[in-house]
Amino acid sequence: MTREMRLKVASACDSCRARKVKCNGAKPVCDVCERRKRANPCTYGGKKLVEVAHSGNLRRQDSGAHSSHPSSSRSYGRRRASASPEACRIITPVSQERPDPGRELPSTEGVDSMIGTIGRVTDAPEFFGKSSAGSFMRQMQAGIDSQLNQLSGNADSHIESGPDMTEPDPAICSDGSRFHYVLPARRTADSLVQHYWELTYPVYPFLDRASFEEDYQALWTGSPTRLPERIVVALVNIVFALGTQVSRAVPPEQRQKAAKTYYDETQNSLSGISWDKSSLELVSCLLLTGVFLQTINRPQRCWMVIGYAIRMAESLGLHMPEYGIGTQSRRWTQLARRVWHGCVLMDRVLSMTLGRPGMISISLATAVPLPLEIDEDFVDTQSEGFSVRPDGHQCRISFYIHQLHFYGIINDILQTFYVTGSEQHQEADNIVKALRLESSLMAWNRKLPPFLRESSPVHEKNICLQRLAIINKVRFLHGRILLFRPIVAQLCLERDKDNGLSATWVESLARHTVIKGSNLCLKDSHQVIDLIYRYLDRDTVTGPLPSWWYCVLYVYTAATVLLAERLQPVIAVGITEYSTDVSWRHAIEILSAYARVGDSAKRCVAVLEALSARIDQAPGFNSEQPIIGSSPVPFSFEFFREDFGFSSEGFNLDDMLWLNGLPGNL
Repeated sequence: MTREMRLKVASACDSCRARKVKCNGAKPVCDVCERRKRANPCTYGGKKLVEVAHSGNLRRQDSGAHSSHPSSSRSYGRRRASASPEACRIITPVSQERPDPGRELPSTEGVDSMIGTIGRVTDAPEFFGKSSAGSFMRQMQAGIDSQLNQLSGNADSHIESGPDMTEPDPAICSDGSRFHYVLPARRTADSLVQHYWELTYPVYPFLDRASFEEDYQALWTGSPTRLPERIVVALVNIVFALGTQVSRAVPPEQRQKAAKTYYDETQNSLSGISWDKSSLELVSCLLLTGVFLQTINRPQRCWMVIGYAIRMAESLGLHMPEYGIGTQSRRWTQLARRVWHGCVLMDRVLSMTLGRPGMISISLATAVPLPLEIDEDFVDTQSEGFSVRPDGHQCRISFYIHQLHFYGIINDILQTFYVTGSEQHQEADNIVKALRLESSLMAWNRKLPPFLRESSPVHEKNICLQRLAIINKVRFLHGRILLFRPIVAQLCLERDKDNGLSATWVESLARHTVIKGSNLCLKDSHQVIDLIYRYLDRDTVTGPLPSWWYCVLYVYTAATVLLAERLQPVIAVGITEYSTDVSWRHAIEILSAYARVGDSAKRCVAVLEALSARIDQAPGFNSEQPIIGSSPVPFSFEFFREDFGFSSEGFNLDDMLWLNGLPGNL
C-alpha cells in the first residue's frame, strides 16, 4: 500500500517562477539567484506552488488555477481550436479598427451558461444577477476573504497571467477569404444617411450621432474605425436601408429591393461577429435591424432579432437603474437609456402587431429612468431636460420620451383586452377598464407640448416636426381604436337579424356606454383614414406620415371597423362629418398606393375585400346598405385571391377574430 506524502507548501521567488526553475525559497536570496550573482534580494510576491503527493506520484499545480485537471493549464494554452464552418465565413476587414478599451468587445472566458461568471465580477462584461450561482460563489468568496483579512480583489493581484488563451484572429480564415464591402456613390450614401437622421432617428434614437459620423467618415477615408469594422459596416448599411425606405429620390417600386440590398450587407457583416460578445452598439444595430424587418415579410425573424437585442441588453446590465452612473459619461449613460427603452418600445410594438406576449415585464420597463429631454448637441452641457433647447429650438427627443409613455398605456390595453384569457371578463368589467385606460390616453394627449400637436404653427417652417406631430395623432387614434375595438366586437356578436335593438337593450346604462364607445371607435377610424389620405403623396408614396408599414397597419385596422359598422349600423348614429363609403374608398386607395412599396399592403387589401364579400353573404345582412367593398381599385380581387390564396369563405364572421384580433393573427 502506497502511503500518501504529507502536503508541503514552498514559496518560489518571482525570478525562479518566471524562469520555471526549481527554487529552495531561501531568503533573502535563494540558491539559484545566489549562483546567478543577483545583487537584489529575491521577491516573493507571486503565486504559491503546491506540491501534491498522491499514490507516490508528484505533480506541480498552480493554486490559483480554475481547472482541477493537472495539466490543463499547460496543454490548453498551446492548443488552437480548428476553424469552425462559421469561422470560415469571417474574413479580414479592409482597415484595422482603432483600439478602444472602453468599447472593445470583451471575451467571455470564465463565464458558464448555468453558473454565470466563474471568476471575479470584473472578468466578464456580462451582467449576472443575485440569483445566479456565480453571484452566490462570489459572496462566499468575499466572506472567506474577509475572514482571512484579504480583499477579494487583491487575492489575484500578484497572480501571473495564465497561458495565452486568446482566440486566433477571427478575420483570417483557413480558406483565405476576406471581408469586403461595397459602399454606394458618396452622394447617394450621404443622402440616405441624411434621410435617416431627419426622418427615422427622431422616432428611433438608438445611435450616438457624433460617434456614428466619425466611423462613417473613417470608412470613406480608410482611417481606423472606433468600433470593430464589421459593426461599423453593419450599422452604416442598416442606416442606408432605413434611409431608402423614406427617400423620395428612390421610386416606390424600387425601394424595397434597394433597401433589401443594404439589409443583406448588414447580415453579411453581422455573420462574422461572435454572438458570445456583447456591446451597446451591437444592441443598437439589432434594434434598427428589427425596425427594418417590419418592412418586409419576415415577422418571425423580426420577433427573434428584437428578442436577441433584449437578451443582449440585459446581459450588459442595461436594465439596471444604476447602469453607467459614475463609470461612464453622461452622453454614454443617456444613449444606454435610449437603447434600453428602445428594447422596451420594440417589444411592445411587436406584441401589438403580432399579438404575442412581450418579453419585458412592467417592473423592468419602469426600473430604468427615462432618457432626459436633451438633444445630442446639448447632452454634454445641459443638466436638466426641457421640451425647448437652450438655442430656442424644439427638443426632438421629446417625441421619443412621450412615445415611451404612450406605449406603456398601449401595453396596459394589450394586457387587459388582447392577452389570452383576458376576453373572458364581464361586460361591466370591460367598460370600467376601458374608461380607466381611455382616461390615461386622454391625459397623455393633454401633456403633449404644443409643437407635437398637428395644429402647431411651427410646422409651417419645419416639416420634420410636423411629421412627428402627425405620428403622435395617428398613434393616439389607433390606440383608442385598439381600446374600443373589443367593445365593438361584443356589440356585433349580439346583433339581431334586422339590426335592431330591443327596448331592454337600449335602457341599460352599460349598453349605452357600449354604443358610445363603439361610436368613438368608428369616428377615430374615419379620422385615421382621413388624416393619412390628406397627407399622403400618392405619386411618390411619401409624406409627413408614419413609416409606410405603420400606415398600412393603421389603415387596415381602421377599415375593419368600417366593416363592423355594416354588421351593426347603430354605432354610426350621430356621425355626420364622415361617410363610410368615402372612407372605405380612401382606405383602399391608400393601401393600393403602399402596395407599390411592399406586399403587406396587397395582403391587407385582399383580406378586406374577402371580408367585405363575406359580409354581403351574411344571414340577416341588409342588402339595401351601400356595398362599400365595390370601390374601384387598381387591382382586381381575383388577382389578390390568386396571389395570397384568400377567399370569402375562409372567414367566420361570428367569431369576430377578424375585428378583435391583431394583424398577426390573420
